[in-house]
Amino acid sequence: MLILLRAIVFLGATLWLAYVPSSQATSLTESLLPPIIQQAIATLVREELPLGSSEHHISLLSSSASLASLRVCTSSYHDQPLAQFTRVPERLTGRVMVKIMCSNSSAESAPTAIQQFVQLQVEVIGSYWVTKAELAAGTPLQSEHIDVVTGPLQRLPRHAVLGQLQDHPQLLGQTLRRSLSKGSIIQENLLQATQVIRFGDDIIITAEGPGFVITRSGKAMDTAAVGDRIRVKLDNQRIIQVLVTGKGTAKAL
Repeated sequence: MLILLRAIVFLGATLWLAYVPSSQATSLTESLLPPIIQQAIATLVREELPLGSSEHHISLLSSSASLASLRVCTSSYHDQPLAQFTRVPERLTGRVMVKIMCSNSSAESAPTAIQQFVQLQVEVIGSYWVTKAELAAGTPLQSEHIDVVTGPLQRLPRHAVLGQLQDHPQLLGQTLRRSLSKGSIIQENLLQATQVIRFGDDIIITAEGPGFVITRSGKAMDTAAVGDRIRVKLDNQRIIQVLVTGKGTAKAL
């Protein structure tokens, strides 16, 4: 019963905070929250900023009156306040809920604990990939196809590629699943690994050890991209598993 009651209270808090209009937002640093609470929130947000973030701004959506209980956290009897997301966001932008906790561990007074939910609006400016020109489906993505631009991250698609070119070397060389017009946001789910080996291809397999290198040949029994494991039939009809390292090459496992 107690667990159910707590769940109802948390759900009620979540629903109430969800309807706080953005027009009522206050900059975190200009809010009436104690500086020690502001610092805990700022640190939490900074640690979870998306890749490629260059600027961010935190606004407080919860009213100061609803957070009055947190003032007790500044007492010398209370431990350093802790801040954590009620649910870690996949990409930290927009509205998020944070739980603030501080407890009194002093032996000189009765133990107390403060817990309060705070809703924030986090605006992030960062870099992401767009196409320089129209690209046809099946095109292997290369650096010359990409512009890295800077702007708000909040409204980007879920799978948008964030950051600089060097942040995602594994995406270069992958092929587009569909055509993209100039200026389209590049998304990871629109890319697929380029197949460098097809069923029936001749494969050169390398096996290495201390002081020796052995090569053998075989026939691919699968279609694969670099980094995939496939089956290869050797000349003696034995079937082994190998790791694809390039076009027509693999490493023995």
